[in-house]
Amino acid sequence: METTDQVFDQVTVEPNKERPVFLTVLCILSFAGNGLVIMGSAIAIIWMKVFLPFMQFAMEQDGIHLDDPIFTGLWGNRFFELFDHLPLIYFVTLASAIINIYGVVLMWKLKRAGFFIYTVTELLPQIVSSVIFTMVLGGIGLGLSLMNLIIPVAFVIMYGANLKYMR
Repeated sequence: METTDQVFDQVTVEPNKERPVFLTVLCILSFAGNGLVIMGSAIAIIWMKVFLPFMQFAMEQDGIHLDDPIFTGLWGNRFFELFDHLPLIYFVTLASAIINIYGVVLMWKLKRAGFFIYTVTELLPQIVSSVIFTMVLGGIGLGLSLMNLIIPVAFVIMYGANLKYMR
């Protein structure tokens, strides 16, 4: 007859893993943040497609031109060149936020693959924005972009600290 120790040695029971509180808080913050990013990007895309042409038409009717020295200031027309690239930035941000939610759901379920999905989709919009801002505005654009990296990189590091709980 087998002893209970021998029976327990043969059966490999994985203990029910519980999600750490810190990981739970990070996931909730990511769900909320992604929801806001999706709403903001969608509104910005709609605004650019619907309302921006009306605003430009109204400015032209009032005799306001973007090459006026009041608008160009120190950067010349370079600042307004950003408007040409905003659709790309908003579409990349919107798509990344939608996919990012999937990564967060996987991490909620303690799946390690979610971290890698999250990392790519969290940093991709920042990299695209950094490249565009630097191309258009030079050093100032790079400085502005680097400031935008602080929170996403912090979240990636905090999620990375929780990788030991994911399988």
